[in-house]
Order: sequence, then C-alpha cells, then structure tokens
Amino acid sequence: MSVNFIDSLDNISKLIEEEKYQQAKDYIRKTKAEIETKKDTSDYIDDLVDNLQ
Repeated sequence: MSVNFIDSLDNISKLIEEEKYQQAKDYIRKTKAEIETKKDTSDYIDDLVDNLQ
C-alpha cells in the first residue's frame, strides 16, 4: 500500500484534537482515495467519516 496508514491515522487524530473537523474529513477522503485495493481499510475509513458527521 502506498499510503502509510498509521501516519494517516495520526494526522487525522491531530486534526480532530485541534477541532479541525472539516480538514479531518477531507484528509480521510484523500487517504481513502489513495487506498486502492484494501476493502477492509476502505470500510474502516468510511466508518471514520460517518463518525465525524
């Protein structure tokens, strides 16, 4: 996978802590777009986006 998933989650967590929710949602969508074949990871990202809404 070309995306370092752990770093992505860390970045998302930092944005949420700073209450930058829209930026976190945008970052999640960008990360998801970069994940091409990992269905389980893709579903996890969907859950994160849903929880932010």
